[in-house]
Amino acid sequence: MRKYFFSILMVSSLIIGCMASLDLRIDELRSHPDWGKVKPTIPFEQFQYFTGEPQQEYYELAKLVVQETPDVILARDADEMISHMCKIAWKKGADAVINVEIETKNVAGRARTSAVVKGTAIKFKK
Repeated sequence: MRKYFFSILMVSSLIIGCMASLDLRIDELRSHPDWGKVKPTIPFEQFQYFTGEPQQEYYELAKLVVQETPDVILARDADEMISHMCKIAWKKGADAVINVEIETKNVAGRARTSAVVKGTAIKFKK
């Protein structure tokens, strides 16, 4: 009986984990033709996000907005959403994300709020 319980628990965890990766939506508003066409120039471990302006000169690639899909089961926290935004920006060739803002909104028909994360993907000028 315990064996079946743990098997069911593992399968349930796997299903919920897969669904959790599908519950974020990212909106991309391109502001430069390089968006999605250049390869990352830094390893992801060095990728940064700033809540203000960096000291180095840059140009904007795209505005990004990450939020939960309306049918989300497990709520995400803002840190996970920032991480997701940074991964997408890095994959599309950005060196950093700036002006990261976190807002909360009421989820329609539900008694909870949801985070909305906004930022700008940038490429540093060499």
